[in-house]
Order: sequence, then C-alpha cells, then structure tokens
Amino acid sequence: MIHQRLREFACVSLPKILGGIGLLGMNILLLRYMDATAFGALSLCLAAILIVDAVAGAAIDMGVLRLASDRGIHPAARVFPFEQVAIDIKLLLSLLGLLILWPLLDPIRLYVFDNKAAVSLPLLTWITACSMLLLRSTLVHKQLQRRFESYGILDLAQTLIKFGTVGLVIWFLAPTPEAILICLISGPLLVFLYSILRSPFLLLYHRLHLISTMGELFGYVKWYLLTFALGALISRMDIFLISFISDLKDVGLFSGALVYATIPELLGSYLAVVFGPRIMPSLQDGTFARLYNKVQLALFTFAFCAYVLFLIGSNVLGSVLFPPGYADSAKLVAILLPGMLAGMASFPLTVSYLLFTRPRFLLYLDLFSLPLVLSLYIISIQDAGIIGAAWVTMGTRLFKTLIAQATAWILVNDS
Repeated sequence: MIHQRLREFACVSLPKILGGIGLLGMNILLLRYMDATAFGALSLCLAAILIVDAVAGAAIDMGVLRLASDRGIHPAARVFPFEQVAIDIKLLLSLLGLLILWPLLDPIRLYVFDNKAAVSLPLLTWITACSMLLLRSTLVHKQLQRRFESYGILDLAQTLIKFGTVGLVIWFLAPTPEAILICLISGPLLVFLYSILRSPFLLLYHRLHLISTMGELFGYVKWYLLTFALGALISRMDIFLISFISDLKDVGLFSGALVYATIPELLGSYLAVVFGPRIMPSLQDGTFARLYNKVQLALFTFAFCAYVLFLIGSNVLGSVLFPPGYADSAKLVAILLPGMLAGMASFPLTVSYLLFTRPRFLLYLDLFSLPLVLSLYIISIQDAGIIGAAWVTMGTRLFKTLIAQATAWILVNDS
C-alpha cells in the first residue's frame, strides 16, 4: 500500500515539477534570444494566462474534486455529471471570451502592447488559456478515477510537446511571442483532443439536470473563484501596471528579473508537495507544532543564508545570468529576492496550514490589502519606474509573509 501511494504521488508530482523546470528553462533561453520589448509582450500574455487559469481553471476543478469527495462517489464510475458540467462551463467561457475579445483586438494591441505586437497576440493568449482549462478537466477526470499513471503520462506528454516545440522554435527560428504561444497551445490542446477521442462520454451525455448540477457546482466554486482570482491578480499586478504606466521594454526588464527571483517560490511549491500531505495527519496526532517550528526555523535560516550568498556574488552573477540588454534586470533581482525567499519559507507549511484550517484568512488579507498595494504601485512606478515596482513587490510579499507567519505561529503553538 505504501509503495502504491508513493507511485501515485510520483505520477502526479514529477510531471508538475518538470513543467515548472521547463517554464523556467524556456524563460532563461528567451532572455538570450528576445529583446526586452518582445519578452515584455510575452510576459504580459503569460501573466494574463495565469490569471485566467486561476479563476476559471483551479477554482472550477477544486469545486469538482470537493463535490466528488463530499458525494463519496466510487472511482469506478465512467464519468460524473459535474465533470461534464465543468467542461461545459469552460467551453462556454471560452466562446464568450472570444466573442468579447474579437472586436477589442486592435484597441488591446494599441493600448496594452503599445502597437508593437501583432493583432493576433491577444487572440493567441486567450486560446492558450482556454487550452489549459480543457487540459485541467482531462487531468481531473483521471484523478477522480484514481488512474494516476494515466494522469502522469498525459501531463508529461503535454509538457514535452509544448516545451519541445518551444525548443525547436528557438533552435531553428527567431522566437517571437506569437510563435511561443502557439507552442504552448500545442501540448494541452493535443492531449485534450486525444482524451476526448478516447473518452467521448466526457462531452456526450444527457443534459436534463444541467442547470441544477451547474448551480450545485457553483456553490462549491464561488469562494475558490474569489480567493484564486484575487491572489493571482495581486501577484501579477506589478507587470500589468508597469505596462500601463511605463512601456513594454520596462515590462521585459522587470519580467527578466522575475525569471530568477521567483526560483525560490518555485522551490517552495515543490516543498509543499512534500510537506502538504503531512499537515492534517500531524495535526490529528498532536505532532504538528514540533514539525512546524523545526521546519520553519530551517527554511528561514536557509533563506537568510541564500540572500547573503547572493549579495556576495551579485556582481559576478549579474553578468552571467543576464545578456547585455538586460543589465538593469540584475539590479532588480537584489530588491525582489528577499520577498521571494520569504514566500518560499512560508509556503510549504504556513500557507498550506492556513488554507486547511482558516480557508478565508488569506482571502481577507488580500482583500483588505488590495487598495493599499494598488496605490503604492501606481505612486512608485510613476516616481521610480521599475525600481519602485520592485520595492513594492518585495514589500508586499514580506508583509503578507509576516502576517501569515505570525498568525500561523500563534494558532499552532496555542492549540
């Protein structure tokens, strides 16, 4: 049984880790092959995709998983009505978004991309986001059926297809934001179409109870929608505000710094895969406080040492990590890194613990801090450009980490 659980865990987690590494590697390569303006346009597209995925992807899929858990449905069932309703909702959102976006393509190119991008770029961004939404439903279907090996194979396949084609474009062609987005569409869309051909009942079913099932699913999804949407918006607010107040070159320089500065957060998400499943069992047997205090001390010690080492070698690292056109990005990494390291230290246990035990706490924290953060970004970008944006991004992450850490520490050690 233990070996089976470990195999299931590996089938789910390893493709995710490879996907994160693939995205990081893609961005590092693109810094070498794209100028700051083109990289800024692509970064805006990727940030928009992240927000769509958080709002209509993660939230809806968590609602499906929660509904399946509460119903206690046996995994041998071929397909569940709320799975099909979730796909219907995503398809309807995709079509609705396309109808809204079509007449706005020229204004978006003019006001968001400074008329420096092809008119197809917003359209490709939306198609990329929609393909990811549909891929999510394919993976959730495998998850509900407890077919974790199939889950891992499909997830790995879409990762290899999309980043493999990105590599081919970089090697043989001059990479453009449009070409990269087409590559990112290919993997999720091909895997979804393959899954539909193998399991057509995901789309073909009797729709007598469509409205009631949709209402039931929304009852689970509404809080997830707000929480994920707000968190994703705040996390990428810096890039969007820089594009509106400054220009695409500054977006590219700022995004170039984020490529390396967010590595600690990526590490934190991988550690959450390890520590997340241990939270509830250790809470139940009364050992969580000891685990929490030990791990948090180790993580914050590591974060402090990592930042000191970075400062010592920053002059050498800057010239190694960034090509000449991104020289200003190296300065931003030193500002951004403390906030990212704090996020790495708090995510595996602190954030996960609060999500499990106080699910609305982080939502309220984001909700009440949003007006202040928005004001600080606008003032700082107008006064100091991307340097000001970097200070606000770092300060916001440190502030949220401090509040979350203090709250979790009190709850854990007083229980």
